[in-house]
Amino acid sequence: MNEFENQGINREIDGYENEYTGGVQIGENGEYSYVCIPKKQIENEKKVKAAKNKVRVFTVIAVLATALSLCLAGVSLAFAMSLKDSLANDDQDGLYLENVQGTVSIDFNEGESESASKDDLLNSEISIEKAPQNTDSGLTSAGEAYGSVTDVFREVSDSVVEISTKVQMGYHVNTGEGSGVIISDEGYIITNHHVIEDASAITVRLTDSSQYEATLVGTSERDDIAIIKIDAGEKQLCVAKIGNSKDLVVGEQVVAIGNPLGALAGTTTTGIISATERNINISGSYMNLLQTDAAINPGNSGGGLFNMAGELIGVVNAKIADEDVEGIGFAIPSDHAYEVMLDLIKYGYVKGISDNGLTLLDATSKAVAYRYNLKYTGIYVIESKYNEDIKNGDRIISVDGVEITSIEDIDAITSKKSVGDELEIVVARDKEQFTYTLILGEYVPDDIIFE
Repeated sequence: MNEFENQGINREIDGYENEYTGGVQIGENGEYSYVCIPKKQIENEKKVKAAKNKVRVFTVIAVLATALSLCLAGVSLAFAMSLKDSLANDDQDGLYLENVQGTVSIDFNEGESESASKDDLLNSEISIEKAPQNTDSGLTSAGEAYGSVTDVFREVSDSVVEISTKVQMGYHVNTGEGSGVIISDEGYIITNHHVIEDASAITVRLTDSSQYEATLVGTSERDDIAIIKIDAGEKQLCVAKIGNSKDLVVGEQVVAIGNPLGALAGTTTTGIISATERNINISGSYMNLLQTDAAINPGNSGGGLFNMAGELIGVVNAKIADEDVEGIGFAIPSDHAYEVMLDLIKYGYVKGISDNGLTLLDATSKAVAYRYNLKYTGIYVIESKYNEDIKNGDRIISVDGVEITSIEDIDAITSKKSVGDELEIVVARDKEQFTYTLILGEYVPDDIIFE
């Protein structure tokens, strides 16, 4: 049985809110896939695992208790709040996951300014081909260029690559497998964020068995999209043409190509578009995904979903994993992926995402509150970037009238607003409550490096 790791991702499918949860499934070969698994199944597996590890858990607790007793005497709220960087990266499992710093190299032509449009970027620096919009509403997204599955495979299979990753977790290195699609002659490849997340090394393998070390150009956890890049020298790469997902119709035939199980590269499955819009909740943010009955398996993540004209109309990223469910897979629509990839290539991040500028400490458990000598449990402010009236050590009571019980509550409210919008934040300080207005800025990752 594949090991299921829920990495803080709560995914629920419409109509199954009370039955399913989700996360990242890691297969025996390290392949990644977002899955939705019955909560009852997970609970049963957790009980079995807990029983097996009971002795080890008690041993660990004894060691931690001793260490904690030695540390508590010297820990105070003032000291904890002063260590902003340490608290911001606090990992309750005691493991530090090394983040990959994305490097974006933008070389503007003479006379071109940094305010150049994304169209100018495409025309002058990279070549990403996108099909024209279908003006005949009676046709499928493939228009009149309707081919066979064999035709599609011959045309686009070489554009789908294997992706291998290494993730450093303390002294242990985890490996993973996924898929990606080449989108430009310059070696840009689109994949899923969850395929390359926290990777310290990324390797791309082409269908001719040649391998290349890839660099991370940019990634968006919210959109589950990442762009990596390889330098293939003079090699002529097979590049996928981006189709128009808005032209897709239910019942239209599609082809999925990827690397299932991390060992079966080039696997091709076929099916239809089952639905053009499915809202899936990922950590409080909704994604509109394509639904297909083409076989999707762990390792297909980041692979391509093509129409019968050989155009990329979706990036595979999810499935429902249940012994009673068959043929329910999902893909990110190409129209959305196209806009995200342009931002990631030009900026290294997605423009226009709202940011509250708050660095927060989750002390909702009594153990954490006790650790930092806090009188009350709750969400505490370490730093406020956009409003200096919100102080270090303030406990957040509510945001826009919504009682706050987790950092995810604040993120969910922020994600629904735009850059420049306001948040009304009520905080507790010295037995008093204060209300402040915070104007949202734009989210820019700290680890983006421009050369």
